[in-house]
Amino acid sequence: MMLPEHKEEFVHHLAHIEKRKRPLLDEDKQQEIERALLDSYELQTPVTIVLFDEYHPITINGIVTKLDAYQQRITINDESIPVRDIIEVKS
Repeated sequence: MMLPEHKEEFVHHLAHIEKRKRPLLDEDKQQEIERALLDSYELQTPVTIVLFDEYHPITINGIVTKLDAYQQRITINDESIPVRDIIEVKS
């Protein structure tokens, strides 16, 4: 819960933050990401995933537990993530 004054200040702050643009990943980078995700899934090894966000990157650590090629999503830490939001994967 937030006080009205704090909420107003927060909204004002967000309005003045410059939004980032989604980076365009080349084919090599996309293949590198796909390979790292597949390795985490098959070998049950932990990875660090960096997700695109308009204001700041989001980092998630864990093991990929599901790959859904049809919906282009992965599941990590019981959270479903669109593959298009992934900008980097570190093993």
